[in-house]
Amino acid sequence: MTRRSKGRIAADARASVVALIAIAWATCACGGRPAPRPVVLPPGESCASLLPDEHVQVRIDGHPEWSIDRRIRLDGNLELPCGWAKVDDLTEADAAHPIAACFASRGLSASSVHVRRTLSLCSVAVVGAVARPGSVLIARAPTVLSAIVQVGGFSPVGNRRHVVIRRGGKSYRVDVAAIVEGEIPDIPLARGDVVWVPEQF
Repeated sequence: MTRRSKGRIAADARASVVALIAIAWATCACGGRPAPRPVVLPPGESCASLLPDEHVQVRIDGHPEWSIDRRIRLDGNLELPCGWAKVDDLTEADAAHPIAACFASRGLSASSVHVRRTLSLCSVAVVGAVARPGSVLIARAPTVLSAIVQVGGFSPVGNRRHVVIRRGGKSYRVDVAAIVEGEIPDIPLARGDVVWVPEQF
């Protein structure tokens, strides 16, 4: 074997070691922990839509006398100065359309309607190793992190790396520590989800 061949073999070996180190670095976070992967859950019942018994505030530009703060009736209708508008199962932005139509039916112009939920019934349960386990009502766009914060955070023995979300009879493991560290995005929750925080051993 020539000196040139030995040099080439040594260079190839060094390149292989560097490649292995690069692969290991890319697939592992500090401390040898595998890099977390974002969790994608199947669609659940959205908390964005309005529900009967929720409270909403309606403001109409230029007409403060038409503004209301009311509860959505059990049939999904909202009582307005112009009559009734069916708003359940609509987002706050979409609910502005039937409200504007109600005013238009009386010959009143309500071109700029603002609807804001003031009491939400988007309920999720947070159980296990948290400060105050139980069901929580979250005003809008709930996430796994906001739900855990609302129950007082993790208990001293709560396992942040193996939080479980139950939806539709299936379980999904979430690394909440990675969410806090900005390594993966927060997970949106749906109405009726259960978040379980196990104890760490």
